[in-house]
Amino acid sequence: MKKTDKKEKTGFFLELDNFLERYKKDLKSPKTVNTYNESLENFKKYLLDQKKMKLKDITFGTVTDETIRDYLTFLKENNKSLNTRNTRLTAIHKYLEYCGEKHNEAVPLYMKSLRIHTKNVPAKKHNWITLEQIKLILDQCGRNKIGIRDRMIILFLFMTGARLAEMINCRLKDICMKGKSPYVVLNGKGNKPRLIPITDELYENLKYYISLFHRNNDPDCFLFYVNHKGHREEMSEDNVQRILNKYGNLAREIDTTLPSIHPHLLRHSFGAINYRAGMSQPELAKLMGHENIETTEIYAETDFEMVRNAVEKLNKDKPSESMWDKLSEEEKAKVTGKK
Repeated sequence: MKKTDKKEKTGFFLELDNFLERYKKDLKSPKTVNTYNESLENFKKYLLDQKKMKLKDITFGTVTDETIRDYLTFLKENNKSLNTRNTRLTAIHKYLEYCGEKHNEAVPLYMKSLRIHTKNVPAKKHNWITLEQIKLILDQCGRNKIGIRDRMIILFLFMTGARLAEMINCRLKDICMKGKSPYVVLNGKGNKPRLIPITDELYENLKYYISLFHRNNDPDCFLFYVNHKGHREEMSEDNVQRILNKYGNLAREIDTTLPSIHPHLLRHSFGAINYRAGMSQPELAKLMGHENIETTEIYAETDFEMVRNAVEKLNKDKPSESMWDKLSEEEKAKVTGKK
């Protein structure tokens, strides 16, 4: 009996620092580690302030699955988003899983906590992701050589709008880093080449990547390759998708609204963001390698939130007037994605 009492007195947050350190060593992004830390500190604050528990009394014996359910209810009642509640729950799951490796008395609570599922976040209407979400995905890449390569693959797909086959077939000779206007040559459908400007951010990342992976400067070498029996070979489509799945899944632990990440989603996001930045459909069609300009219409898809934000931006100095009525026909067409 005394042995049981001793186990129940193991502090619930005793392993918090070790847990965070483990995640750092496992090459989790600093943002992920910080998010888990914030979530668990928030849970601790709830136990202290709302449950009126003393820190020394918060143990694997006093915290139950019902305590966790109450915490999630508290978050909901305080208008915390579903995404935030899912993130908090994921952090608790991960922490209890780690504690179960160290303390047997944490195992029952971990198993019961798994019955509390994260909830599905309603999918957004548009088929593209934001710059903030792209950054979150990139933040998951490790700082080792493989992480740098994987980050470059994601960046390349997103910042050039390349089709998967175009990126895989890209060779070092297709990258022009000289002069004031660097560019990459993508060979599209029908083997039709098109030039894509290299932005400053992409330039710096490409320069560093090439310095690590192309020291022999072989122009015919694939930009992204795999080593097979001493030879550099073309990377497979499945390998690229595996990379996107890996970092997409890690990012989804923080932002549960993230859809499944695949090459065409990054290409679509490139097109959508450029369109919303003011690029015309003919310009975008050329950049995307569309033979038919009507194909570019998909990047003009919109939703009510975007319409409202755009209208408010255009009429920020006229809050008392009907914003929609004050728009010209051209502005209305732009806002609704018809131009």
